[in-house]
Formats: sequence, structure tokens, C-alpha cells
Amino acid sequence: MFNSGFGDISVTIIVLFVLSFFSLSFYLEKLYTIISFDRRNGDNLKKISGAVLGKVPEEADKNAAGIFAELISEKSVPLTRSARGLIFNYNIEADLAVETLRVSIAKLGSIAVLSPYIGLFGTVMGIIEAFAAIARTGSSNFAFVSKGISEALIATAAGLFLAIMASFFYNHLTSKLKLIQTYKDCFIERLENEAAEGGIK
Repeated sequence: MFNSGFGDISVTIIVLFVLSFFSLSFYLEKLYTIISFDRRNGDNLKKISGAVLGKVPEEADKNAAGIFAELISEKSVPLTRSARGLIFNYNIEADLAVETLRVSIAKLGSIAVLSPYIGLFGTVMGIIEAFAAIARTGSSNFAFVSKGISEALIATAAGLFLAIMASFFYNHLTSKLKLIQTYKDCFIERLENEAAEGGIK
């Protein structure tokens, strides 16, 4: 089999094991990040709602300017002077944060797509080595042939396992981000509607 000094463990199996460990640790890290972002986003939306709706229109604008610097991380964004401006700018800021998280978890999608091919590559190399060993020894014993092929198929099984795991991780994180985005969009729409009805500009 296509080995690299670790007994019967092939290079392909090692690569798939490393990718599995990376996928699991990356998933746990991003899951924690998304949960923290969701909690912070909910708190920020409550602060914005309180600043915009908890005051008379004139005081709402002053209060919005006061909490703007606390909620908006982009220092290049001009300081808003209105409550509606705070809603608009925070909406953009949250969208950018969600998109940044979405792009970062694309690594899991790539691993899910590529891992079966990596496993298949290991299997092909293992079968080539098995038939080369048959040619060298001149043995046509079925037990000898099946042993080499069964070892080679382990790489395919490992690749498929990693693909299933990475696909689950990717879909789970993506669905949580989509839920956060939907909640934020609905909250912002309701807040803008209430602000308009309350005469806040």
C-alpha cells in the first residue's frame, strides 16, 4: 500500500485524519463565535429599540447618536445624527458581520466536497500497490489480492466519513447564520415601521 513510514497507515489516511481534526475544531470555534454573535446581536437590537422607541422623537435622535459608537465597529462609518440613521447603519454592520462569518465557514464546504476525492485517490494508489505486489510475487491467491484491496478501500471509507461530517457541520452553521439574519431583518423592519408611525425620522 502507499505508505510513509507509519506501518500500514497510508499518507491519505493521515491527511484525512488531520482534516477531520481541523474540521471538528473549526466547527466548534465557529459555533461558539456564531452563538456569541447571536447573543450580542439580540442585545444590540434591544438597545437600538430602546433608544429609538423609548424616547420622544427629539430625544431619540440624541440617544441614538450616543449609542452609535458602542454598537458600530466600523470606525470609518460617519457618526449618525438620527435614530433612523442608527437603524440603517447597524443593519449594514450586522449584514457585513454575517457575511464575514458565512465566507469563513466556506472552508468546511470545501473539505466536504474534496474529502471523497482524497479518499478515492488513496484507494486507487492502494490498489495499484496491491497489483504491483501481485506482479512482483507472482501470486494469484485470492486471499492475497483481497487483503490489499480491502486495505485500499479504507481510504475511501475515511473520505466519505469526513465528507458526511464536514457537510453536517457546514449545513448546521449555515442554517444558524440564516436564522440570525432572518431574525435581524424582521426586527429591523418592525422597528423601522414603528419609528415611522411614531414620527421618528
